[in-house]
Amino acid sequence: MPTEQEKIAFANAAIEQLGDDEVVQKLQDNVKQLGTWANQVSDSFKRVTEKLSELAASHGDDFPQLNADKNEWAGYNALWLQHLAASRDIASENAAILKRE
Repeated sequence: MPTEQEKIAFANAAIEQLGDDEVVQKLQDNVKQLGTWANQVSDSFKRVTEKLSELAASHGDDFPQLNADKNEWAGYNALWLQHLAASRDIASENAAILKRE
């Protein structure tokens, strides 16, 4: 775990870099790309969930494992959403801190 002094030094270095327009532009581009990827992952989870639900509804009696797979996938989806929400919370908190500096 970093010490409090290390955390402060890191934050100060980050703030200093935010004075460089090129660094800021790269950061903005990276954040934008990250948002695109997060949306793509969420869309993929949705498509797979829908297909598994369709398959389980139409063939679940013949292939009971489909229902188990659908439920397991739903758990992965829920975990993804939890991590995504935590990531957004952390990003928002850090953005608020940087705006106060």
